[in-house]
Amino acid sequence: VRHLSYWQQQANDYVVLSRDISGGSNRMGEARTISFQLDKVYTGKLLKEVHSCFNTQINDLLLSGLIGSVHHRCGEGNIRVDLEGHGREEILEGIDVSRTIGWFTSIYPVVFSGGSGDVPLLIKTVKETLRGVPHQGIDYLLGLYCSEGFLSSERVRSQMSFNYLGQFDSDTSGRVFTIAEEGVGDTHSMGEERLYDWEITGMISSGCL
Repeated sequence: VRHLSYWQQQANDYVVLSRDISGGSNRMGEARTISFQLDKVYTGKLLKEVHSCFNTQINDLLLSGLIGSVHHRCGEGNIRVDLEGHGREEILEGIDVSRTIGWFTSIYPVVFSGGSGDVPLLIKTVKETLRGVPHQGIDYLLGLYCSEGFLSSERVRSQMSFNYLGQFDSDTSGRVFTIAEEGVGDTHSMGEERLYDWEITGMISSGCL
């Protein structure tokens, strides 16, 4: 697998985030959800107005806010986050996925450095880190499960995941279907061990993040 040294680097050199109860269990039934929402004005600015300064994308800014918050709470140090990609982007020249349905989900670790209070520097660092991910992470899982000895050291799971789902408004606008508001119930056993200590998920619906 190409870029093996890059993925080996992501397996090391990051800080372990402290937990409220060291060594405590982490089951589905013990999870708690905290939500917040930006209004339409701020969401509009986030989508259309703020990117011209550093030529950023929305993931750059959302992750900058996350990394800055983690550093503020836990102190400086490299932070490792598992990112989830949907595989709909143009990854390799000549591969057209426009006639396919669904997502080609990839999950891959990224180590973010920084920790200073310099917000512009943090945004630039996060942006450059994301642009440096080979093939937007799709080859990480391919190597992990299809290539023997891909990572020589024991695989260490990240404590935190991040997934920006995109603009659901654009997917349903003018369509005969919409996003259901009914609850779906539990999708996991409440006794199942969670993969992460923190799972951060975001989406835009009704014009609000």
